[in-house]
Amino acid sequence: MLKIPVQYDDYVDGDDKVIEDVIRFAFTLNTVRMYEQRTDRLFYDDLQHAVEEVASFYDRLDGRDYDELTEAEQVAMLPMMTNPVINTFMLEVMPVLYAETNGVSLVQSDETAERAEESLWLMELVNVQSFFDIFEELSKHNAVKTKVKKPRKSSKQ
Repeated sequence: MLKIPVQYDDYVDGDDKVIEDVIRFAFTLNTVRMYEQRTDRLFYDDLQHAVEEVASFYDRLDGRDYDELTEAEQVAMLPMMTNPVINTFMLEVMPVLYAETNGVSLVQSDETAERAEESLWLMELVNVQSFFDIFEELSKHNAVKTKVKKPRKSSKQ
């Protein structure tokens, strides 16, 4: 399971507030079923195409964490965000990967996917680091031929 902290603005009780939350993503058989049902395409085919596109960007990291890149190198990664294969896949897969907690169990359903699509936090996750994190999570399940491994962590304190 992947947990990504997010901050987003919401209007609560008549005031603008910054909401902090941790969004959970879990790759399950239900993820595949919902993706294919919603898109009418094969999940693993779309995943493989997207990972091949991501790999070309990932190679530019040279094993470094995204935060270790210079500003110019980070800007050079921005075309990843407009790559139609990557962007379409991510915006279609994030809602079905999204999982809510219900007591001690995780819930993934059409309802949770719809809540994710309508959420204020979804667009906060449209960034290079989140995309790499999600592709790495999917790669852990041996679902793709090209692996996307998380860049090494910075040794800086």
